[in-house]
Amino acid sequence: MTRIPASMFQKILILPAYAAIALGVVACQKKASPLPPGALTPEQKVKLKANAVKAYEDLVKKYPDSPHAEPAKQRIDALQGPAK
Repeated sequence: MTRIPASMFQKILILPAYAAIALGVVACQKKASPLPPGALTPEQKVKLKANAVKAYEDLVKKYPDSPHAEPAKQRIDALQGPAK
């Protein structure tokens, strides 16, 4: 029967200890709190608002006689009003 060298045996025992320490360090780190589902960051809100205004402006420009042109103009005015 072959014997396992002492250095190899120590390495085998120390490896799980290192893994446990590393896991403990990672688990205890403070994590950033996620936004609630459906919530947008302020940057996302600004970008979506700008995209909506552009889409309404394109609609009014391409189809000025459309029955949807007037509501689009009203939405543009509402979106470009004071920020909430």
